[in-house]
Amino acid sequence: MSERLIRQWAAGFSNLHTGFAFDPNAGTVVVEPTAQGKGYWVGAPSVTQDPRDGAIYLVYRVRRPRGVEPDRGAEIHIVRSLDGKSFEHVWTGYKDALNTTSIERCALVPQDDGTWVLYPSYVDPADGRWRTDRLTAATPSEFDFADVEPVLTAADTATEGVKDPFVFQVAGLWHMIVSYATQEGNASAESMHGTNDAYNTGLIKSRTGLATSEDGRHWIWEGKSSAHQPTDGIATAPGSEQSGERTESGWGCTTALPPSKRTTRNGSASRTATTFATGIV
Repeated sequence: MSERLIRQWAAGFSNLHTGFAFDPNAGTVVVEPTAQGKGYWVGAPSVTQDPRDGAIYLVYRVRRPRGVEPDRGAEIHIVRSLDGKSFEHVWTGYKDALNTTSIERCALVPQDDGTWVLYPSYVDPADGRWRTDRLTAATPSEFDFADVEPVLTAADTATEGVKDPFVFQVAGLWHMIVSYATQEGNASAESMHGTNDAYNTGLIKSRTGLATSEDGRHWIWEGKSSAHQPTDGIATAPGSEQSGERTESGWGCTTALPPSKRTTRNGSASRTATTFATGIV
């Protein structure tokens, strides 16, 4: 990490209280999966607040089991709430519009000029590796995937994929925390990306990386984050908390990102829930 970036981080976080206390058992379910059973869930939430009217916007991903059309990562939804519990539909984006096999976590960010930016991550149709793009709209209901602009690709970052953006601003500098993949061993590109789901092959390791930007449009890849990188491949990033384990039935994990939203799993289905915490700034 550059000395310039370290100084800006220090200035921005010097007076920030980062103590969060979440109790998953106290969560309130706000979005249900489309069905019950293995492989059905809604999650990968991104939450932000409109600085003008205080409305809360939630972006989440819908997943169905492989083979159940329209299959995994077919769509993302943006919903709006005034209390953080009752949400109304705003916009839906479909994977077909990106010519991709799956959409992953997206980040929604309000701009100072009143416009909005969406950072979607999805499987690149060109090479089967995850990528992150950018698109803008006057309101969250007016996004169009036809307007995506590239932000981070596997080729740009010299990785095997880059996804799940978490975007925030500190000391006037935009930061993007992402999950990026590195090759483990001598696996071929086909074995890693032939299924368009490298993260589920066991042939790559997921790490936490950082990109920065002065304007939110042009990004500099800073590489591996200074956050703790445990050897089990589950990374913890500044401002986020992630843990997970691989079981016979698949992955089980929880992720908490400010403001206070959390995805919880109950049996084989996953639901998006909200937990309110004090001390959030």
